[in-house]
Amino acid sequence: MFIIDNELPEHIATYIVDKELPEECEVFLVACGSASQWKPGEPEPTVSYRGQRITISEACKLVLDRTDLLVPEGFYENDPTTPTYAEAAQDALVSFEYHRERFAALAAQSS
Repeated sequence: MFIIDNELPEHIATYIVDKELPEECEVFLVACGSASQWKPGEPEPTVSYRGQRITISEACKLVLDRTDLLVPEGFYENDPTTPTYAEAAQDALVSFEYHRERFAALAAQSS
């Protein structure tokens, strides 16, 4: 099974060093960082959440009700396009579904 350890990618961690994040938000960020390592033919990556392994899609669903901004306050202070966790999670879920479909199509072509 393809497993990613729960360490925030450096480029994400540098933005949140001084901010205490709820566990669900941190797991979501780890999941997004893990997605780039997902390769055709491999199962969806998983991350650790409360002692269990969950898929990166399940990690997205943890923040679908969060209306706080994805980045620390003040980072994009006046940028109206800064997404909430919920908006970013919805986009990530669409992307992950696309990857599942694409990977399934590639597997079918090689059979």
